[in-house]
Amino acid sequence: MKIASILLIFLLLLGVNSCCTEMYCLGVEDINIKLQDFSLAELESVTLVNANNNYILNTYIDIQDENGFFLRLNEAFYIGNNYILSIDSGNLSYTLSDFKTSKEKCNTGFMCRDYIEHLESYKVNGVAYSANNRDLIVVNR
Repeated sequence: MKIASILLIFLLLLGVNSCCTEMYCLGVEDINIKLQDFSLAELESVTLVNANNNYILNTYIDIQDENGFFLRLNEAFYIGNNYILSIDSGNLSYTLSDFKTSKEKCNTGFMCRDYIEHLESYKVNGVAYSANNRDLIVVNR
């Protein structure tokens, strides 16, 4: 009986500790693009194209902060590809490329460990930038 009680307690503790936190962890799948120092009028026609296969991504301009607007993606952004961001009103074009990532732990628990990829750096028109806000690409006017 004593062994059965100890085994039962051990199994209960194992069950409680094995649960993952199951929180949603933001990563490169949730990338946003900030268009900094543009006016809303300039952003009337913005196109984001996957340069690897000429596929046009479905996007929309979202909230504004003190110095820019956010371009939101309605579909996946694959960091293995290069992208061309076109702003038609000013005949402007930006190449987004060379995305570098790192992995971090997410949802850890006993017998459970997930990893999430975060953006570390990227290039805009060949100029390298650090991803200070982790999963945010900033394009300056």
